[in-house]
Amino acid sequence: MTEDNFPEAFVRRVQEQFGDESAALLAALNLPPAVSVRKREAAALWEDEEVIPYCPGAVYLGHRPVFTTDPRFHLGEYYPQESSSMVIGAIFHQLNQSRSFKKILDTCAAPGGKSLLVLSAMDDDAILISNEIVGRRNFILQENLCKWSDPRSIVIQNQVKEIPYSETFDCIVLDAPCSGEGMFRKDPGARKEWSLEGVKNCSGIQSELIQEAYRLLRPGGILIYSTCTFNREENEMQCAAMVESDKWFSISDVNMPQQARRVEEDGFTAWRFLPHEGKGEGFFCAIWEKKSSDSREKKRFKGGVQKVDWMPLPKKESGEVEAFLSVTGIPMLRNAHNEVSYFLGNFSEWQALNIRQLGVPLGQWVKKFIPHVGVLRSDLASSNCERVSVTDEQALSLLRGEDLRMEENVSTGWAIAQWKGRDLTWVKGVQNRWSNHYPKEWRIRHL
Repeated sequence: MTEDNFPEAFVRRVQEQFGDESAALLAALNLPPAVSVRKREAAALWEDEEVIPYCPGAVYLGHRPVFTTDPRFHLGEYYPQESSSMVIGAIFHQLNQSRSFKKILDTCAAPGGKSLLVLSAMDDDAILISNEIVGRRNFILQENLCKWSDPRSIVIQNQVKEIPYSETFDCIVLDAPCSGEGMFRKDPGARKEWSLEGVKNCSGIQSELIQEAYRLLRPGGILIYSTCTFNREENEMQCAAMVESDKWFSISDVNMPQQARRVEEDGFTAWRFLPHEGKGEGFFCAIWEKKSSDSREKKRFKGGVQKVDWMPLPKKESGEVEAFLSVTGIPMLRNAHNEVSYFLGNFSEWQALNIRQLGVPLGQWVKKFIPHVGVLRSDLASSNCERVSVTDEQALSLLRGEDLRMEENVSTGWAIAQWKGRDLTWVKGVQNRWSNHYPKEWRIRHL
């Protein structure tokens, strides 16, 4: 490691690639990273917000909040996200204006920021499928999408090469696994893990994912390719290989933020964000349109095995669920585990996938129906449900998974713990306590 705690091989490569500006780039990687978040609503949540103009609801903050101890974070009122990567939302929005994507795939979606950008910009009748193969990361993806509570989303856990929907998708977002050089100041651990072998391995994975994206896209479909790294092997060389394959058109006519450096090389256009030229971290992106298909690719998968994991909820059981809701008649589905979801779209079309979360979770039958916090994040909870006001301290206690103890016996049955007028979590009255039903996998582990 160098005196600046960078791998020596990394420093040499930056100097070769960026020449006279390499010193400024390396110096920027040792500065404190900017704090940026994207809010669900336009209203200010902090006094020191600075608007990020290319992403609606996105702001820089002049301080670094402890997000874990802020109930608004757990309520899904905002999502901490690196500002350079927010450009994916701007790209998608511009392209969708003229192309109107209906079937969208986020191939490597965890922790979920880019899926949330797409959900905020896509048509009402579109469907987003967000995929993450790593189990632990898939749980995080489910949580973040549930907090955003959009019934047009599906979370799956599939190897991309095993997704049996060739020539199906109108748009694919491929934020590829990479060596993470652009995130060195946000993630010091990435410096220690970096190696030339790691760059090579990532490059190989990226090439395979691009090939799978070609298979899955319909002719004329769009691929948005991105990484959070600097090196040419994972960026320009991937683009050059796409040009050489003669399977792709490079798309260049999109408006990009001022700090996005345009990269023009033989046959393609791309954009690079550099930490010494703006507040964000290192990021690279390129936009591609699929040319006409290769029939051999099309035959690789001829439809998948149609499982019957999800079925419409019977009318009687719908009534039990609707007792917790402020609306009736929304499309509800149940799977083999008796989980109930609210989903807008043709669910049967996607049953060959390993679906982990369909739309917005509403609850599950375990002898009796147990409501899910997804009802609350969707603002679907009935006004007839009892509300129990909680303090800041009690809210954090509930988010840690603790029960809410009272001095006197409480009413039996379901209620909603409400923090500052916001529905936080379901609780159930048992003698002198409210039993906590905040999802176990969402609970705060460390403060």
